[in-house]
Amino acid sequence: MPLQKLVPNAVPGSIEPGTALGQNNQLKGSYCNATMSHMEKNIKPVQILEASAGAGKTYALTKRYINLLLKETEQDPTTPFRSILGITFTNKASVEMKERILLYLKKFALKDFSSKAEERSLLSLIETDKYDPVKFQSIMDNIVDHYSFFQIKTIDAFINSLLTGYSLYLGFSPDIGIEDNISEYIEFALDDVLDSANTDNGSKKMFERFLIQYLLVEDKDNWMPKREILGSMNTLFNVQSLYSKPFRSSGIALEKILSMNQTIYFLLEN
Repeated sequence: MPLQKLVPNAVPGSIEPGTALGQNNQLKGSYCNATMSHMEKNIKPVQILEASAGAGKTYALTKRYINLLLKETEQDPTTPFRSILGITFTNKASVEMKERILLYLKKFALKDFSSKAEERSLLSLIETDKYDPVKFQSIMDNIVDHYSFFQIKTIDAFINSLLTGYSLYLGFSPDIGIEDNISEYIEFALDDVLDSANTDNGSKKMFERFLIQYLLVEDKDNWMPKREILGSMNTLFNVQSLYSKPFRSSGIALEKILSMNQTIYFLLEN
């Protein structure tokens, strides 16, 4: 399911129910609890929303964000949004959420409602009895003046910003980036291993076993199998990245598989 987060104060803590419309149009809460006893006094809630596409996550998070702005303004009148982090899965959702927040703030600040019905609907988003357009004007001005603190981004962008900010501490280059296309690196690694097979017995034996698997077990007849090897390597890389666990052997010897294949072929022919 798509998931979006709002992290007030950008500190993990006891989680409030995240409210969004689920697949059955019921309000759905998602709970999480992170214990940080040494920071209990400074912990603010983290809200996580899980729901299907079009169920209302952006609306719910926009409402949550605006109310957090109003609360944080009491502590930090200048840049209350610097302590709020919104995380989404896609760039499209990130842009949409920013646009929605700015649109609503503008309507509140200028009293620019298209109708009484829209005014009542938008005012119902605010968890306060005091609607003060001046306060919203101040928030809008501060966002324009300190737009870099208006943090609503994808998970990838957030992780990249952490890596960039702490690159020197991690021993990386300051211009570190996230590489989306890893195919060329996998191909380079394969070429490197193929070259080493001329001098390294371990690599040579590995490819000998691969050829037995490829020709006899899988019954392939392509004598230029590099493309298929690359395809398998990409698949294995993606699977390992997804589950973050190492592969383990089936425990069945290659010779036994060959014997089983021969038995099956014999039974089919007879």
